[in-house]
This record gives sequence, C-alpha cells and structure tokens, in this order.
Amino acid sequence: METLLSHTTVYKPAKADYSQYTSILDQVRRDLDKIDKAIFRLGRNLDNIKRRQLYLYGDYTTFTEFCTQELGKSRQQIFRVMQGYDTMRALLEAGIPESDLPSTERLCREMRKLDPEVQAAVWKLVLKRSRAQGKAPTRADVLEAAVEVDGSLETRERQQKELLQKIEGAGRALKVGLSIDTLTPSFRFRLIVSLSEIAETVQSLMAALRSQALAEANPSDDEEQVHAESEQPEEPQSQDEPPNMEEASEQSVQLL
Repeated sequence: METLLSHTTVYKPAKADYSQYTSILDQVRRDLDKIDKAIFRLGRNLDNIKRRQLYLYGDYTTFTEFCTQELGKSRQQIFRVMQGYDTMRALLEAGIPESDLPSTERLCREMRKLDPEVQAAVWKLVLKRSRAQGKAPTRADVLEAAVEVDGSLETRERQQKELLQKIEGAGRALKVGLSIDTLTPSFRFRLIVSLSEIAETVQSLMAALRSQALAEANPSDDEEQVHAESEQPEEPQSQDEPPNMEEASEQSVQLL
C-alpha cells in the first residue's frame, strides 16, 4: 500500500517485510564487521607470504604464480591489498587504533595519494566528521579533509577533477529517453520530486558560482582605489631646483 504525504511517497510495509528487513540488516552488519577486520588481516598475511617466500612451500616458483593459481587473483589485485595494508600499518604507527583503520582498499588507495606526513591528521578528521554525520567514511570525505589539512594545489586540483567527473557523469545519466505516456502516476510524481531537488541544488550552485565570478570581475571600490594608487607614478623632484619655500609657506598659511 502506498500513500502520498505532501511531496513524498511513503510506503507502509507489512509485518513480514519488516521482520525480513531486520533479519537481513543484522546479517549485513555482521558481514560488514567481518570485512572491516579481514582487510587488515588479509594484507598482513599476504605480505608475510611474499616477504618470507612461503609460497615456495606450495610448489609455486613465484609470488605471481601463487596469486593467479592459488588465489585466482591477478598480481595487481593482490598488490593493491598489500599496499592498503602498508597504509594501515603507517596509520597504526601514527597512533590510529586498529578498530579505526580504513575498512576498504579503495579508502587506503585514496590515502596513499597524500603526503605521508599528513595521512594520520587527514584520517582523524575523516573519522571525526563521519561519526558526527552517522555514516561510513568515503573517498570524497578523504579528499575534502585532505584539502583542509594539506591545502596543496595538487590536492585541490584532484578534488576539483573528481567533482567535475561526478557532475559530468550525472549529466550523462540524466540524458535518458522517457515515454511519458507509459509512466505510472506514482513513478511520475516521484520523478518530479527528484528532478525538482536536483534543480534546486543546481540553481544554488550556479548562483554561488556566478556570485564569485562577479566578485572577481568587479572588485570593490576600495580595491580599485588601492590598485589605482599603486599604479600612479610619483613625480620625481628635480635635484637641480630646490623646493619653492614661498609657495610652501603660503599653503601653510591657507591651511591655518
């Protein structure tokens, strides 16, 4: 059953659906907890096998053979996990508890792009903000925190590039062919609400961009005055002609 309240579609699931949801959610949380703990252990064990050449005891002549034949993964995939372990180990050495380490290889990959000296500070800021928002950290969170902590041109450019790619991807996703006549009333309503929210976001972003562009194109009067005064050349005083003391005296009398 579905009812419409103001501008939102609200679904009322049956009790059986709710029970299934809570059961599945409990399983998802347990599995996520296992994954969070497994990524560090997996990287550590793979590093141990490679560093001590334990793969030789499995009759493999190289670590690459062990990866492809024993694990069914490419050498590149395994090395990404091991590089993630290196990042986690560096964070551990910087004082980050094991329970707070990045939970995915992709997060570790994003952290590796940063200067090692700022990685711990960036990750602490990511954790602080994600906990305040009640959500898991993302690559975008790492980039945002990196810009604030690091502030380097390279970091800002990487964040801007990723943002532009997302916006361009969203634009391509919206180029869809719809047969309006075949849409159900409820779907049409939901689509209108979603597109309206997107339009409001785009309008706010465009307004902010235009405002900044106008500010850069039209500096304030004070800035223009300072700029004009700095460009105005000073009239050099001739060293051969001494200043006219009579004129200076008359100007002083007028001022008094």
